[in-house]
Amino acid sequence: VASLLMLICVPRTSRRWRLPVTVGAGLCQGAAMLVRPDMITLLPAALLSLWWGHSARHRRMLKMALFLCAAATIFAPWPVRNWARFHHPHPTGAEWFTPRDGQILPTGFLRWMETWCASEVGDAYLPTRVAWRLPLLPYHPAMLNPGMYDGERERQQLEYLYSRYNTEGLTADVDAGFRRLAQMRTRRDPLRTYIKLPLRRWLALWRPLPEGELPMKSTLLGLPEARPRFEKFDNWLYTLALLGGIWLLFYDRTTRRWLIILTAAVATRSIVIPYVLVIPNQRMMVESFPLLIAIAAAGVGTWARFVATALLGRPLRNP
Repeated sequence: VASLLMLICVPRTSRRWRLPVTVGAGLCQGAAMLVRPDMITLLPAALLSLWWGHSARHRRMLKMALFLCAAATIFAPWPVRNWARFHHPHPTGAEWFTPRDGQILPTGFLRWMETWCASEVGDAYLPTRVAWRLPLLPYHPAMLNPGMYDGERERQQLEYLYSRYNTEGLTADVDAGFRRLAQMRTRRDPLRTYIKLPLRRWLALWRPLPEGELPMKSTLLGLPEARPRFEKFDNWLYTLALLGGIWLLFYDRTTRRWLIILTAAVATRSIVIPYVLVIPNQRMMVESFPLLIAIAAAGVGTWARFVATALLGRPLRNP
């Protein structure tokens, strides 16, 4: 709700000097980031909108500064509190999920996961067991498979770390072992860690949700039996959104600007998430689907007009 209010306020203040609206948009942005830190990905779109306003340059820069200060006013108490309480700002909250006792776990294990995890089905099984203090079984394919190590020596190192974890838990020393392993793998193949795997995690954002993430049952919709038909809807939506986006780029200047602004918000979010989250999936992009549906509708309208023009032999007026 806060992010939606921000996107409503920003256009109103970008067209003329409206100090209360500018501050209100910043407060909404800060509130959105406080609830979900990944809403920071909306900042480029908001700042781009303010910069493309109709006022003088110094006023546009002042509006951008006021917007950022208002957002920081709402969000800043959270990292300040964390620094005072935990001696770390933790601006994005806890990196681990499903903690059972609230204990803050070290993050070396997650850094190691970034060197092999591609957000495939089953990848979440391993960190879930660690978060819930369950043992790691080296003979289980979901806990130790060839994608997690390069060569026999590294496999033996992993088995050793697993055995230490099963005995000691994820202590600082055990976690440091996983961090050293992550550093070694990154030095050996930085392209894999920083390009290939994030790209595969990015693709996972646009694939249909795994069954475990969406075990929906509905007699009216015929689920889960009809699930494959619903999954095909994604491909049609992306295709029509692409066609609609291309058409809107040539519609008029205002439409083109807002298409670029909203696309920047979606693109920034989709690029940042694979680097922040080890196991992202489609539900992290749920806020983008109303925009995709709207642009896809424009794509459908474009093709409908094209077909009607071909049948009638004369161009149709834009609605």
